Amino acid sequence: MVRPQTIVSDDEDSDFEYADQPPSTAPAKAPAKAPGKPKATSTKAAEPVATGRIRKPSQKQAAMNKENHEDLARANARLRKELKAFKNAGIVPQGVADNDDDDEFESEDGMEDDEPGIGASGRIRPLQDLPQPPEKPARLRRRVPGGKKVAKVRSLLSAPEPTPEQMQLDSQPTPPSSPRRLDTQDPEQEPIVATDDDMPTAPPTSSPSAAAAARRGKRPATSDAEAPPAKRSKDARQPRFRDGVPPTGKPKASQYDATDGAVILRACQTFSCKVLSVTAVPDDDKLAEMVKASWKDGCRVARERVALTHSVRKIIEARLPQVRGKVVDAFRSLVSVCFELERSKSPTVIEANKKIVEDLLREPMSFHYKDTETRTGFGENKIFVQARRLAHFRAAESLAIRYPSTFNPLPIPFLALEFAALEFVLRQWKTGTYVEKKFIEKDIRPLYATHLAKITAWTKINLDTTLKLRQKWYTRASATLEGEQPVVAVSVSLGAEEEAALRAQLESRTGDTDSEKENDDENDDEDAQ
Repeated sequence: MVRPQTIVSDDEDSDFEYADQPPSTAPAKAPAKAPGKPKATSTKAAEPVATGRIRKPSQKQAAMNKENHEDLARANARLRKELKAFKNAGIVPQGVADNDDDDEFESEDGMEDDEPGIGASGRIRPLQDLPQPPEKPARLRRRVPGGKKVAKVRSLLSAPEPTPEQMQLDSQPTPPSSPRRLDTQDPEQEPIVATDDDMPTAPPTSSPSAAAAARRGKRPATSDAEAPPAKRSKDARQPRFRDGVPPTGKPKASQYDATDGAVILRACQTFSCKVLSVTAVPDDDKLAEMVKASWKDGCRVARERVALTHSVRKIIEARLPQVRGKVVDAFRSLVSVCFELERSKSPTVIEANKKIVEDLLREPMSFHYKDTETRTGFGENKIFVQARRLAHFRAAESLAIRYPSTFNPLPIPFLALEFAALEFVLRQWKTGTYVEKKFIEKDIRPLYATHLAKITAWTKINLDTTLKLRQKWYTRASATLEGEQPVVAVSVSLGAEEEAALRAQLESRTGDTDSEKENDDENDDEDAQ
């Protein structure tokens, strides 16, 4: 029996070697069976099974491969040695550096084999190009025209309050226009100034009509109507939105870019000061005037001319209920402690609370006096000092600290808002139990007008002493740190006995802080804060 022979070929050799193979001992092929039920396949990939024997290189090919490997090793060693020498010298060739950079990703373009592998043609198919994820769009930001730096919010909010001269300029409807620059090189733009020599003279004649005509020629024609006021050289621009996209929903200062948002916040601060120093319950005309003046102050600090739009106006006007609500919240947290009101379902406690509130609110009201029984110390109840610390003197960034000229001495509208808020909170205890009620303007307007008139009458008794007292109240409230009146038809006057008692109290006082001794109980309360 003749044994089959297998041809063994080398990669770089053309001669062949014949190797004998043992006789085949494979069993005869079994007959095909009927297909059965498919078995469950495993999730693991099946290992490739060799279909033939592994080809061994000949001795000549093995020697050549070994020689090639040695040549490559020597070449690599030589290149690494040269690269090390270049690096030590501080000079790295461009080609060597690019080829030896391990941090960069190498491109595989052009590395595909053009010739199919031996015995693998038709089995390995090139993969299709994977879909590339879409590039993330860059966030669009609108540059400030002219390349100006964006003003910081903190710098605008901490800017000093306007001086009286600046406030007077802001109140003018149109500022004086700057003189027009004339180019003297252009004869058409040279100013023409008429002199007496240039004026036509009247001929010597006795005719009245000729003399009148001559006089009319000397004087320029004028009209009774005044010339319109000079317009600004630059119109106010519209507020810029953040990222240049108009927002939706409730207007907020954060919806505008950094500069315009800071202008809005500054205007809101100024408006809050006006609510406390001018009037806390303005009518529509007064409200519009306060908003406009506050917006001018914000534009003045930022050195920007921005138009006051409807959305910006709504943002500023929203501070009105916030300022009033802050005062009411301060008194709500203190009234039960300062006036010894208890929350209980006991009939005895409820009746005691009811009597306390009735005594405080009985005309003439005594809830704001330092001593509510003897009615001495107008507006000096200890609850006011504590409420001011919570609402307006809490930190160095508070309005009363940042704008001292507005709150020192404490404005009369400021005191009227405190009196009205305290009375509003006390009325919630009128039944003996606390029944919270929503604080709205229509409920506080009559209370505010009543107390505003009373405080105004109190200050007129002795202007000098009451001024010093209001200054002392500001100093006392700010020492713990870690305007125009609305037109209201109210007829309130102090009684004869009440006015006489207040006059006697003011005559016995100077209003100076150092010359008057404070009550020991009040000092103890202040030390406990």
